[in-house]
Amino acid sequence: MINPFSAGAYDFRPVTHDDLQMVSVWLHTQHVQDWWGNPRQERDLIANGIDQEGIDGLIVAHNFVPFAFVQMWDPHFLGIFPDQPIGTWAIDTFIGLPDMLGKGHGAAIVAAVSERLLEDGAPRVIIDPDPMNRRAIRAYEKAGFTSLGTRKEANGTVQLMARDRAKGHGK
Repeated sequence: MINPFSAGAYDFRPVTHDDLQMVSVWLHTQHVQDWWGNPRQERDLIANGIDQEGIDGLIVAHNFVPFAFVQMWDPHFLGIFPDQPIGTWAIDTFIGLPDMLGKGHGAAIVAAVSERLLEDGAPRVIIDPDPMNRRAIRAYEKAGFTSLGTRKEANGTVQLMARDRAKGHGK
C-alpha cells in the first residue's frame, strides 16, 4: 500500500470507507459518469478495493480540499494486461470537483503517482483511457505516458499508455 505523501501542491492519502459518500457524489457528476459509467457500480468497486490486495486507492487534496481519486492496481494480480512486465502497476483516476477541471491537475496527479510507483521499483506504469477521452489522453501525455495502441478489453476498447522507469531510476 502506498503511504500518505505530498507532491508539490498535492497531498495523497489512502481512501477509507469514510470517504465513500464523497466519492459517490463525485461519481455522480456528469464529467465522471461520461467515462466511468454507473456511479453505484463504480462506488461498490472502489469500496471493495479498499481492503483488497493488489489495489490501492488514494484521495487527492489541493490546499487541504479533497478533489480527486486515484486507484493503483497490479494488473498481474488481477489478471489484466498479462503481457506487461512483471511489477507493472496500472492507474485509474478522476477529478471529482468540476471547478478543478482544465487546470492541469490531472496531468500533475498522474505524474506524481506514477513517479512514486516508479521510484518504488515498478518497471512500468500503465493507464487505459477510453480512446475518445482526448482530454485524459492529453493529460497523460503531459505526465510522460506514451501510447502502446488501442486494445479490446472486457469493458470495451482502451488506449493503453505507459510510462517506463528510466535506467538507473528507482530501486
